[in-house]
Amino acid sequence: MENARKKLPELAALPDDSFVRVVQEVHYPNVSPEQLASALCVKLTPPFVPRELGTLDRWRYSSCQSDAAQAPTQQGVNIGIRLCREKFGQ
Repeated sequence: MENARKKLPELAALPDDSFVRVVQEVHYPNVSPEQLASALCVKLTPPFVPRELGTLDRWRYSSCQSDAAQAPTQQGVNIGIRLCREKFGQ
């Protein structure tokens, strides 16, 4: 991995997952990201999959977002929405 980062210094600051995906898309489009990660001895993190909410939790999540949207500042709205997503796994 270190040799690859030295050969592509413009991508050196990226996290391992991002580095592998960019290199794969640009230089090795016929190779899967998992194969390239394996060749570079990097373990990719699995993509986030939101959990399915039941009826009551969907209502609670919607209510949480509505409450967050009423924050007095944009930063407050963003933080509130993020907390709702974390709380409900979205």
